[in-house]
Amino acid sequence: MRVRRFRLRVLVGGLALISAAVVLAIFIGRGTSASRCVSTDSGLGVGALPTVDCPIPGAYRVSLAQAASVLGVPVALPNSTRVSSTDVRAVLSSRLAHSSVGESVAVTFPSQGFAVRYTRPAPYGDPLADYESYVRSTPSARVVYLGGVPTLTDTSRRWSFVEFVSHGTMIAVMGTAPQSSLQSAAQAILAHG
Repeated sequence: MRVRRFRLRVLVGGLALISAAVVLAIFIGRGTSASRCVSTDSGLGVGALPTVDCPIPGAYRVSLAQAASVLGVPVALPNSTRVSSTDVRAVLSSRLAHSSVGESVAVTFPSQGFAVRYTRPAPYGDPLADYESYVRSTPSARVVYLGGVPTLTDTSRRWSFVEFVSHGTMIAVMGTAPQSSLQSAAQAILAHG
């Protein structure tokens, strides 16, 4: 009789642990690989490289409201005749949406050939000084002013970006779209931010 009770307790305890693990996995958002942004390994020994569909490899899919919660500020989307919120495919966060630690979030616009990454707080106090330092060591980069705001632009054959800081948030419009499209999206964000 004692052995039966012991086995029953072990069985009930084991089922409780399994149930708790399932609930925790669902709560954390790691229940399926569909909740994660997965990019392929670069083959260069540096892990996954960002893509328009997956600008933050390993990030979690979240809602726009959850992304704003992660950042602690509203997410300013580009809104112009070229691109709008209806073009959004996915919203991603490098941290879980219920985390109190802000990090990076991204909004993808694959039909437009770019994504927008938001990082808060901005990783440097003087963006212009950082951009000028980057330009000195990177021939394809330059500083451009959009609406009076210094932005860092870099164009490569595969991936280009426009980066700027607005209200303590570093914003990077990046992708395979032409630099003029990236700058247009950046200007639209600055106009509404």
